[in-house]
Amino acid sequence: MLASADLPCDQVIRARCDRVLYRPAPPATGKRGAPRKDGARFQGSDPSSHGRPDDDWSAADAQGRPVRVTVWGHLHLRQARSVLITAVRIIRERARTTRRDPRESWFWWLGGPLPALAELARVYPRRFGQEHGYRFDKQDLLWASVRLRTPGQMQRWTDLVAAVRNQLVLMREQVEALRRPWEAKTRQASPRQVRRAMGRIIAQVGTPARRPQVRGTAPGRGRGAVINRVDRYAGVRNSLPRIQSPPKRR
Repeated sequence: MLASADLPCDQVIRARCDRVLYRPAPPATGKRGAPRKDGARFQGSDPSSHGRPDDDWSAADAQGRPVRVTVWGHLHLRQARSVLITAVRIIRERARTTRRDPRESWFWWLGGPLPALAELARVYPRRFGQEHGYRFDKQDLLWASVRLRTPGQMQRWTDLVAAVRNQLVLMREQVEALRRPWEAKTRQASPRQVRRAMGRIIAQVGTPARRPQVRGTAPGRGRGAVINRVDRYAGVRNSLPRIQSPPKRR
């Protein structure tokens, strides 16, 4: 969360109901000892810790099913006290109460002012299409397969991958998608199905690039060349998994 807190965008993060947040610390009492750094606890699975919400909204969705959105603001984690979090609870009365269709869902909002609660209830489901897009970029367009040294190079590669994906979307009506036997023929062609058919078009269009020419043995570095160390950039990683110790022998 600290790694993405400074990004110039709003973030909607799905959270577990038992995650513990804290309200702002109370003012110093003047007594001996360090003042408190955290206020009262807030836990989604503990209704007694919720208190009065900052905002509440109830209505029906596009299918006519009742939806309720409740918001609590000015919260934080102990590990990231400088990052303000707004807890959002969405309750859908007619949900199937399963893992894929839960009745009660919790989210964290990070960033600027909250949008209208009617719009907020429809924001998170949009990630379904985005995640499939990221998966397509990684698996088919090799977005995460390259090994580049600088953030600028990675940004240019990301822009190139995005341009290729947009071209595939624009070519939906121009090609006859190649579908697998198990893929539905009534749905609109996906970028992956369009990519399978692009080989025929590329072979006819050709490329403006010249064919590579053999140059022979490379001369190597010149005499007296100074090779500096390559700059290293720390990657953003999740917490390392806990290594379980082997069971003790009796």
